[in-house]
Amino acid sequence: MDELHVDWRAAGLRRTPQRQVVLELVRSCHEHPTADWIHQQARLRIPDISLATVYRTLRLLKEKDLIHEFSGGASPSRFDGTLHEHE
Repeated sequence: MDELHVDWRAAGLRRTPQRQVVLELVRSCHEHPTADWIHQQARLRIPDISLATVYRTLRLLKEKDLIHEFSGGASPSRFDGTLHEHE
């Protein structure tokens, strides 16, 4: 599977525009984005997407091992869509 493609059915998920956009944003950003940044960018494509939807989607994508989450204590969590080993 390439970095931007996901087999939604194999992952046990239904493909929705919100899930697709959030995953694309995480996987295309090289700076490990925060949920707030993802929400801001997602609103450019889906103006009515809520921050709660972004958080739910990120949690679901993480549970399905489609993205990684890095939490830094008091700092906001950051997300990474690169699934192979890297620095």
